[in-house]
Amino acid sequence: RTAGAGVKLVVAHASEHLELGAALALGGGVALFLAGQVLCRREIGYRMTPWRPVAAGLAVTTTVIGLAAPAVWQLAALVALVVALLLVERGRQPVPVT
Repeated sequence: RTAGAGVKLVVAHASEHLELGAALALGGGVALFLAGQVLCRREIGYRMTPWRPVAAGLAVTTTVIGLAAPAVWQLAALVALVVALLLVERGRQPVPVT
């Protein structure tokens, strides 16, 4: 499963708690996407801030929200996380890749 599959489950069952697999698909899918961006940017020598790897780790932790609260809360937390990441990175100077 991927983040897309997780979003599909959230839309279908927005007011329900997610099962572990669905919550992991949602949070883990976003984490894999962000980690993939980090690896790709590193490979091509793109300068980046340290915030994207941090956001990838935090995305996985939203699994707890999906298990404990309605599914839409986990989705909202992930949206807020990505928006915060973009705002923080926008105001920061990238660091060289070593």
